Order: sequence, then C-alpha cells, then structure tokens
Amino acid sequence: MKFRNDISFLRAFSVLSVLFYHFGYGFFKGGFIGVDIFFVISGYLMTRIILSGFDNDNFKLLNFYKKRVERIFPAMLLMITTICIVVYILVPTQFIYTLKNAYSSSLFFSNIFYYINTGYFDQFSKFNFFLHTWSLSLEWQFYMVYPLLLMTLKPIYQSKRNRFNVFFFGLIIVSFLLMLFHNKTDNSFSFFLPYTRAWEMMIGGLAFLIKNNKVDKSIRSKIVYSCIGILLFLVYFIDHDKFAWPSYLTLLPVLFTTVILIFNIETPFFNNRIVKFFGDISYSLYLWHWPFYVLLIFFDVNERIKYNILFMVISVIIATISYYYIEKRTYNDKLKYILSFTFILFCISFIASKIPLQYLFNDKLSKLIYYNSKYKDTDDVKTQFSINKHHMSDEMKYESFDIQLPENNKRNIILLGDSHAGAFSKTLNLISKEQNFNLIQFTGDATFPIKNSKSIFKNPKRLFNYFYDEYFPRNHKNIDLIIVSSFFSGYPLDRDSNKEIKEIEEYFKMYFVPTLYIGQSKRFFVDYPTTLIMRDQYGINYKYNKVLINTDLKINADLKKYLGNKYIDILNYPIKELNVDYTPYIYDSNHFTNYGTLQYYDLIKKNIDSILLYNKKSRKLVRDR
Repeated sequence: MKFRNDISFLRAFSVLSVLFYHFGYGFFKGGFIGVDIFFVISGYLMTRIILSGFDNDNFKLLNFYKKRVERIFPAMLLMITTICIVVYILVPTQFIYTLKNAYSSSLFFSNIFYYINTGYFDQFSKFNFFLHTWSLSLEWQFYMVYPLLLMTLKPIYQSKRNRFNVFFFGLIIVSFLLMLFHNKTDNSFSFFLPYTRAWEMMIGGLAFLIKNNKVDKSIRSKIVYSCIGILLFLVYFIDHDKFAWPSYLTLLPVLFTTVILIFNIETPFFNNRIVKFFGDISYSLYLWHWPFYVLLIFFDVNERIKYNILFMVISVIIATISYYYIEKRTYNDKLKYILSFTFILFCISFIASKIPLQYLFNDKLSKLIYYNSKYKDTDDVKTQFSINKHHMSDEMKYESFDIQLPENNKRNIILLGDSHAGAFSKTLNLISKEQNFNLIQFTGDATFPIKNSKSIFKNPKRLFNYFYDEYFPRNHKNIDLIIVSSFFSGYPLDRDSNKEIKEIEEYFKMYFVPTLYIGQSKRFFVDYPTTLIMRDQYGINYKYNKVLINTDLKINADLKKYLGNKYIDILNYPIKELNVDYTPYIYDSNHFTNYGTLQYYDLIKKNIDSILLYNKKSRKLVRDR
C-alpha cells in the first residue's frame, strides 16, 4: 500500500505531544490526546488492512495476527527487559513493583491490571515505569477481537455495503454510549477498558469507508490545516484536572484526526525529513521516553531543564536505535522465538515477583522492599487495619461491614476516620485490652469522616452517613470517647475556619461525648523505603519533602491551636526512624506500618486515660438521663 505522509505527520504529532506532556511542559498539558490520535490511526490502518483483504479475497486471520506480533512485540519486550535490569540496579526498592507491571505488560493486560490497582492520572502512577503500556495492551486486545468482528460481517460488507456502514456506525455509537455510561460511576473503567475506547479506533475505520473524491483539493487542504490548528489548540487547552477523560471532549481530537485521514492530502508540510523521522520512530519513542522520565523523578531532577532536555534527547537516540535495529528487522520464520521470549519474560517476571526477597537482595534491602511492595498484600496489613471487616475499603460491599455494638459492662470508644485512622486499629485494640475498654471502628478509604463527605468512594461515604444519622443517635449513651484520625492534609478542607472540624465537634458536643484527635501523620514524596535508599545510596533528599512537610506543619499547628489538648501531635513526636532490623515505620508515602503506629502506643494511651478520667463523672450523668 502507498505510504501516506499525513499518517506519518499524525504519528509525529502524537508522540511529540505525549513526550512534551509527560516531561511536564505547560503548553502541552493536553498532550495526552496524542494517545487518542494513535487510536484513530490504528483503527484506520487495521480497518484498511482487513477490509482491503476482503476486497481482494486474500485476508488471512493468522497472518494478520503474525504481522501485529512482529510489529509490536520485539521493541516492547526489549524495553521491558532493559528497564527491569536498570531498576534492579538503580532503584531496587521499586523492583518487585516493576516486575508486577512488567508481567502484566508482557502479555498485554496492563490496562486491566492498572484499572484494578491504580489510575492513569493518579499521583502515584508517575512512579510506574510501564504505565504507558496500558494503551498498547488496549490496542492489542482490540486487534484480537476486531478482525473476528469484521469477519462475521464480511458477507454484508461484500454484498450490502450501505447496510454494513450503518451497522459499523451503530457499533461506534454503542461503544461511545457505554463510555459515557461508565463515566458516571467509574471514569477509570472508561479510560482503561477496550470496549469503552473501541469507538475511537472504529471512527478511524470510517476514514477508510468514507470517500472524498468530490471535494476540491484546495478546500480539502484548508480543512486539513484547520484540523491541525484545532489539534494544536486542544493540546494546549485540555487539562485532565478540569475535564474527565475520555468524555464528550474526546470526540474533538478523534473527529479532527479522522477528517485529516479522510481528506488524504499531499503537502510539503507533511512530506519532509523531520516529520518522517519522528513518524518512523514514533512507536519506539513512545516506548522509551516514559521510563526515562520516571528515572528523572526518582533521581529528583525531573524539573531541572538541562536534565529534562538531556533525557528527551536520550529517548530520541534510543528510539532511533530501536527503530532501525529492532522494528525494521524482518522476523520471517522467527515468530516462535518472539512468542517464546514473551512467555519466558512473563514467567521470569511473575515468578521473581513472588519468590522470597532474601534470594534477590541483602537483608537490609529485602526488609525495605517487603514493606514497599508486599506488605499491602499480606494478612499483616489486613489485621492492622481490620480491612473488609471494620475498615471499609473501596472494593468492599457496604452490606459486608461488621457493625459493632457497645458493650454494657465496658467503656466504649469509637475509632472514626479514613485509612490513616484504620492504620491505628491494631494498636488501639492492643491498648483496649490493657485498659479494658471496647473499641468500635468506623473507618473507610479516602473519605473525611463527616456527613455527606466529598469522596471518590461511595461506600465509605455511605458508611459515615449511616454512622451520623442512625448508629450514633441510637447508641450515644453508651459511648465514652470518639477518636478521630485522618490524613488532614489530603482533603480540600476549609483551612481558615476549620469548618469540617467544627462540624465534628458540634455534633458530638450535642451528645456530651468527648473527642480525641490523632493528628496529621508524616508523608513523603515517594514511598518511604525508596526515600531511604535514594538518600543512603545517592545522597538524594527529595526537595518535594520540604514542600509537603511545610504544608503539613502549618495544618498541624492550626489544628493543634484550635483543638488544644484534644489533639495528639504525632507529626512532631520524636520517634525512631528505624528499628534494629532496618524496618521502616511507613510502608508507602504516608501510611504507617503496624510497627509505626506502635511507636505512639504510650502517647495515645496516656491521652485516652486522661480524657476518660476527666469525663467519667459527666458521662455518668448523661447515661442516667
């Protein structure tokens, strides 16, 4: 088939948009639309290959899959293998986490893996070396299903073309509507799943079905240049912090890209060496630029212009080598080797992520990596938080929450808050045994503990509404103390008036129930184990920590001033950073391990004692009413 310079231009435009977006250049804050443009191009090319094969009666499904494997797999497998080795050497605390992402990428299900575990725009996604493979996985899944779908419609395509076009367009509408439907409850689902993004690729397929012979060439040129101008504007204008993605807005880059493909003009603007060069290396550049940027983040130089530019240039150089020596190679009769290597890479990365860490690292590193990458998946953390029992995780069914009732022969204390409160569950249960009180827990993920809290998770919000509307009014006479804990810095609270804190205080004051607050906890730019390793090995003290610490200190001071003796200041409490076994007290960037919470055992116990003793007489009067 004839080489199309407009496609080469669109590839160059797409990859450069993504490149500058990822490297943090403000004029490209909407550069992620480059992925949507890639989807349209892929949809057009796949539709052209399949339907042209129908027209010529020479389409072979296995041959189609074979060419896709030879085109996509080798460069990506090389990138995954290389980056895993680099991470093992340079940032070992990220190795297990990277392996998990590697095996999901090697078999092209990373989009599903990331949907389950994270989100593309989440703040911690920027530490994932293989985050960008989600789009490749999604495209591959589309490639697997798309030819099968068109083959079922082949008789209609060959005999009743108009009916085929109508049916084809109907599938686009269904996919688009499903995207909008899922957006209402889970935008991340719409972002990562193939059937909610299929409409973008299938609209690209319309460029093959729609003919443009009747439109004058000069008019076509003006329309195409206008579309390019609009795409440039969208790259500057669209901001994921303000607009959900994908959404109605996604139609804009998709449709304007499709129009460019439909009109298929030849122009010197498309046909030049620079455009062709970046169009040629676009796939390899997409593969390599993101891992290099993540390295910049871990080495805390991503905002230094000279390093930023240097690593962009390195990305282009490596992508060029990848293109000429990997992509352009012919792989005739080597399909079995490619697939074998894929399977081997998957097995090695999967098995290596599961074997005991002491076989991969020294004792010091293995303990750090355990807390960074495995602690969250063990029974240790489930016991610490009382997850899926008394702590409402985001995936837990609301009806499964174990509602605890006050005990008549004991003092009853309620632990109320988000995951930072949940982290103290085991410690407070140990204190409860020593002090002979009954601990009742109402905690939930990422939700500030007030009524009608603004939360991304519906079930923790629903739980707190139940607590304030029903549970506490019915049981308040048997409650002796409310312990509130939260990641206070993590919510858009009214810092000037303490509106949300006042709401909590006034509510429990109505029932004459005292409150105690476990204050703002420490947090770090990257996970704590990596913070230690980068400091010890490279002398890196993340500058972001100073910004975060200063913010937290200000909020901590304001809360302490407002709440007085009700506020336990754990941010400034002198604690040991490590124990003798080099065990960190924080397992990610801001959550305590159980070992970490135990360092506050005596401090919390002392505060509980003083409040219960002070309020013993007044609470007896309330109960007697």
